[in-house]
This record gives sequence, C-alpha cells and structure tokens, in this order.
Amino acid sequence: MIGHVISGRYVVQAVVGTGGMAVVYRAFDKKKNRIVAIKVLRPEYESDEEFVRRFSREAEAASKVSHENIVNMLDVGIDGDMRYIVMEYVDGQTLKEMIRQRGAIHPDTAIRMAIRILAAVDHAHRNGIVHRDIKPQNIMVDNQGRVKVADFGIARLKAAQTTATEEGSNGSVLGSVHYFSPEQARGEVADEKSDLYSVGVVMYEMLTGQVPFDDETSVSVALKHVSEEPKSMRDHQEGISKALDEVVMRALCKDASKRYQTAAEMAADLRKTISHPQGGFVTYPKDPEEVEREKEERRRRRARDRRRLRKTVIAVVSVVVVLLIAAGIWYFTNTSNTYVMPDLVGQEQLLAQDALEQLGGVAEIEYGYSEDFEEGIVFAQSRRNGARVKTAVPVTLTVSLGSQWYYLLDYTGQPLEEAEEALRALGVESMEALYVDAGDLHRQRPAHPDALPDGADAGGGPVAAGGRGPGAGRRLRGRGPGCRARHRGGPERRGEQRADGRGHGGRDREPGPGGRVLPGVQAVRGGAAERQQRAFDHDRALRDHPGGVPRGAERGHLSHRPHQRRNRRTHRPDLHGRGGDGDADGYV
Repeated sequence: MIGHVISGRYVVQAVVGTGGMAVVYRAFDKKKNRIVAIKVLRPEYESDEEFVRRFSREAEAASKVSHENIVNMLDVGIDGDMRYIVMEYVDGQTLKEMIRQRGAIHPDTAIRMAIRILAAVDHAHRNGIVHRDIKPQNIMVDNQGRVKVADFGIARLKAAQTTATEEGSNGSVLGSVHYFSPEQARGEVADEKSDLYSVGVVMYEMLTGQVPFDDETSVSVALKHVSEEPKSMRDHQEGISKALDEVVMRALCKDASKRYQTAAEMAADLRKTISHPQGGFVTYPKDPEEVEREKEERRRRRARDRRRLRKTVIAVVSVVVVLLIAAGIWYFTNTSNTYVMPDLVGQEQLLAQDALEQLGGVAEIEYGYSEDFEEGIVFAQSRRNGARVKTAVPVTLTVSLGSQWYYLLDYTGQPLEEAEEALRALGVESMEALYVDAGDLHRQRPAHPDALPDGADAGGGPVAAGGRGPGAGRRLRGRGPGCRARHRGGPERRGEQRADGRGHGGRDREPGPGGRVLPGVQAVRGGAAERQQRAFDHDRALRDHPGGVPRGAERGHLSHRPHQRRNRRTHRPDLHGRGGDGDADGYV
C-alpha cells in the first residue's frame, strides 16, 4: 500500500497503526495539499456484510462529531473493493506511549488532560454517540500537548472482535479488556456511564503508571472488573491528593448508578480537586432501592401531612363556626330591645324625658345644684352619649336646682386663718382675700347693728356658698359646697402699689398703712362702682330714715340672681371717710 494512490487523491506514505478490523496509514491529500490519516478496512473483511455494515456505521458516527478534542473525520469513500475513512492527522504520540516513556504523569497535568478527554466524551454523548473503547491507545497527544480522542464508533466493533478471537487467537488484540466497564465484561449493553468508567481507568493509569486490574489472561482481568475493588491510588503513588483519589474511585464504582452520571459532572469535581485537595465534596448517588424507599416515605409523609392538615382545617372551621354563632347570639341579645343613648345634657327636664321615652328608655330624675346650668336643665346623665342601652335599664338624669345658698356669719374682727377655716368647714374650697394698706378708712356693709334700723338682723343672713366676701346680714350668691372658688392675692400683695399712686383696682386711691387684711370690701371696677355707690346710699338712708327706705335705695338693687357671677373685689378707700386705725393686721 505504500505509494498507492487511493481514489486518485490520497497518496499512501506510511503505516501509523493497526487495529482488529482496520489499518491506519499516513497519506498526502493532493487536492487539499495536506497530510491526512486514512483508515482502511482489512481485505479479509471486505466481503463480510456484518463488518462492512459496522464500518459504514463508524463513518456515520464520526461524521456527527466535530470538536477540538476529537480527531475529526474529513472524508469517506470506496476505491474498488477497498473501503476507507479519511481523518485528521495528529502529529504526536498516543497517551499509552507517553505513559510508557514517562511513567506516572504529574497530577496537575493529568487533571488538565482528563478534563479535555471528558470534554470530547461529553460532546459525543450529547450527539448520541457512546465511544465504548476509551483507552490510552485511542487518545492522541500532539507535539503541542493538545489531547484528541480517536476511533469514535469503532470501540464496540473492536470489543466484539476481541471477545470473538480470545479463544482462537494468541490474544494480541485483547489489550482493551483492561479498560472494560463491569457491565461490558458481563456482556451487557454499554452506555455513557461505561465511557466514564473507562476514563476513570485511564486516569488511574496516568496517575500511577499502572492499570487498576491486571492478570495473565483477559478473562481474569474481566472478572476483577466485576468483583474486585481497586486499591487507592495513594497506595501506589505519593503526591496524589485525597480529593483526586475520591473522584477516580467514584468513577470506578461497580454500580453504574453510583458513578458520575455525566462527563460534565465528573469534570466539575476534577476542577474542585485543585482548590479543595482535602476532599470531602464527592457524594454518591443512592441505591435505586433506597431511592424508592425514600420516595415511598415521602409519599407516606405527604399523606400524613394531608390528613393532619385536613383535621386542622376541620377544627379551625368548627371553631370559626362556633364563634360566629356565639357572636350572632351575643349581637342579637345585646342589640335587641336596645337604643343608642342621645346627648340630653343642656335640655329641659321634660324635653329630655320625652326624648328618652320615644327611644323606649326609662328615666330616673335626680336633682342637684349647678353653677353652670339654670334651674330645670339637665346637666348630667348616667350613660354616656352614643352608648347602647337596654330599654329595661333606667337612665338617671340629674336636673339643676340652680345655685346653692346658705347663711354666712359675720367674720369681721376675726383672724384671717380662723375665717378661712370656718368657710372651709361650710364647704368653700377656696376663698379670695384682698389685702389693703394700713391706715386706709374702711367700713363694713351692712354696718354695725347700732347703725341698722330697728328689726334688722346683723348677726347673719343667707349668703351663697363661696360668696364674694363675708358680710353681716347680707345675702350673697356664690358657689355651693364642693365647687371651686377663686382665691386671688395673698400676703405677698400686701402694700403692693404702682409708682404713680394707682393700685391694682385700677383707680387712684390714697396710700395707707400696709398690712391690714380686710376681706369684704367690694370691687369698684366698671359698673361695679355704680352699684357700690347705690349700696352706700342705701346704708345712709337706713340711718337717716329709720321708718323706711327712700325710693331707689332698696336693697333689691344689690340682690343676686342665679347665674350672675360677681366675685371681683379690690381695695377702695371708705366712701364715708371713716378711719380704720383700730383694725390690726391680719384681722377681718
């Protein structure tokens, strides 16, 4: 064949390899002007239909793959009775020759080469092609260190030839048995995981310089693939990391389901061995029986969860229904025969009662004194506005009696503390005391009993609670017991006067000796001055006319009607010009 021209194009130059069913030649492509490799079917098989069919299937499979790490097919044809396949020529050596020359390959180099082999295998698997004969003899390494996998689609044919010739030949072609997967050794169908097992054997040989199983005969080797576990690579060679050993050991699992399921998965773990040499990241798939048990357990767990959820939902729905029924009963019970309480404060008694009766309510009337509401006006109700009230429950309405009156004794001449204590005993919460300067002329109105007409009462009279000031025989309107009354001034205001001679009363007054406490002097601001003047005129008329009061000077001018508040008092010099030198400081 040397010098022979195939199909008038390929000039055969040399033999580069031989196989069980074909011979590989180096040839020159005159048309493309390049070196190629030509695989020619052996002459003894040219008339065998089975070998011809397998050779044709090889060419078809090779045409489906095109990858940088695969020896690509360039052409296929027939020259007379000779069938051939033209392939890419790799100028280098096989991986087997490299291992024989160097021995064990450094782990880093072996990892990089294995990743490229797996890339080629993954590409073939993705295209539906299983190599079935991955071994160092079918892996080429060129002069630049690039790795290329050859003989895609032929491995199965070589395996069949190997097992067929084992008994009737010298076994020279049985080398691939060392890279068989256990299922191939048992005669079962090989798949993608079988190629990964073969890659694991190739890596084992690259890292240790020897195959994991070896014996005198191919049958013994095949049995070891089926029954024996490989030794750890670290027992044969130092410098191999635990992670790298774990990856190769998983690829060599007897159970195909526990191996790597894809070439990409195995390549990913190989990359991890570089950054995580301590290992621990390699995990094995579970047994199918164990997976089935876990599935069954998950189904049972889901069934239990569904039953538990169903019971929980029923319980929750039952509770919600009971609560809704209870809420309905409560609402019906509390809303039937009820009404919303209106605001009756500020209405007259009869109008308030009518409004309550129209709503179906029952009114109970109580009476009390009030300084803010006139007599006959509702100033309080027992139920707040907007509250829901049952018709059978009475509502208490408090009606105002107006201002509360009581009799006030004459406290003139008593110490201020005793006078205040006596007033507090009557229910007055606070009092107002006005301090005036000593030496001013003051008087008490009504006057001393000697100055009153016959029959007049100077010992006391009806006076409103918290009145404007103590006075003998005068009826003053004020706040009842329990109410607050203003308390202005104090000892600190004693003798206090503006520089221009104006006191706090707002009028010019004569300065006098300080320190006299004279509560009971009426205020003289605004219209109060006019009423004070009429009061003094009334007192003068009582002295000048014992038999009667002149017209216009009746005491009625000073009477206090309900809800007319007059409680402002200040210092004013006595209009009659009488002195107060006999009064001591701190006395009324």
